[in-house]
Amino acid sequence: MPTVMVGHLNMEVSLHGPEAGRPLLLIHGWPDDASTWNQVAPALATAGFRVIVPTLRGFGATRFLNDDTPRTGNSAMLAIDMIALLDALGIDRFMVAGHDWGSNTAEALAVGWPDRVERMAMLSYVIDLYAGDLARHPDAVDLEAPLLDAKGYYALGRRGADGTLHERQLDFHGGLRWRYEELLPADRRRIDRIALFRTAPGLRVGADHRFNVEEYNTYSCPWHHNLTAVVASFRVAKALVGNPGSRDEVRDLRWRNSVRFDWSSQQLMELGLMEPGQWF
Repeated sequence: MPTVMVGHLNMEVSLHGPEAGRPLLLIHGWPDDASTWNQVAPALATAGFRVIVPTLRGFGATRFLNDDTPRTGNSAMLAIDMIALLDALGIDRFMVAGHDWGSNTAEALAVGWPDRVERMAMLSYVIDLYAGDLARHPDAVDLEAPLLDAKGYYALGRRGADGTLHERQLDFHGGLRWRYEELLPADRRRIDRIALFRTAPGLRVGADHRFNVEEYNTYSCPWHHNLTAVVASFRVAKALVGNPGSRDEVRDLRWRNSVRFDWSSQQLMELGLMEPGQWF
């Protein structure tokens, strides 16, 4: 495998696909090496991508040039290594996918060099929180003992006006928006939203909270899943008990699948509402 002089490193890197292809950087995790992508890189190269697969500092044949160079492996420094590698290869704008700890480096690249990362949109899901005792908490907000639904979440393929399915687009449902959907406007029943995105000329968001650029509405890229954020919110509960059109219909937000929310991501992962690695 060839090596490239990158800052303080002699970095091992595997290159695949045509040089004229769209650059795609694949970052492995820990403890791992570039072989993570052995089955992926050739397929992406065949699809026309210019695939760059580095071996990170501390792994494989990548070596520091000087024994006196301070060692660190934080995500920011790994991101700097990646930028130096791309500079050495003459690559400006690129796409990136990270596995395991590599996803942290991919995120650092998107945050630190947003003008160079081609695709930047983050999906979010809203998990509805609510009070179990509306007599004590008439606004449906209970920060000490909030509840959430442990079941009832699902996704449907998103269809266009002509009925055909959109590629890599789903409508996600669940929580209070699903259980009380007859009390909510149709464009408020989904729990998915694009939370963070990079602006672009001509980009618009419609009344249905979707963008006029279809790629912004997807849950994944063609080659990997996007980062996804989970937002826990009392907003729908407050609306259901406070709005004139619904407050007389809602007496108790609890049901058989209500569980106590302990304000931890671990609980959301155990319930299947989050995934480790590329999701947070």
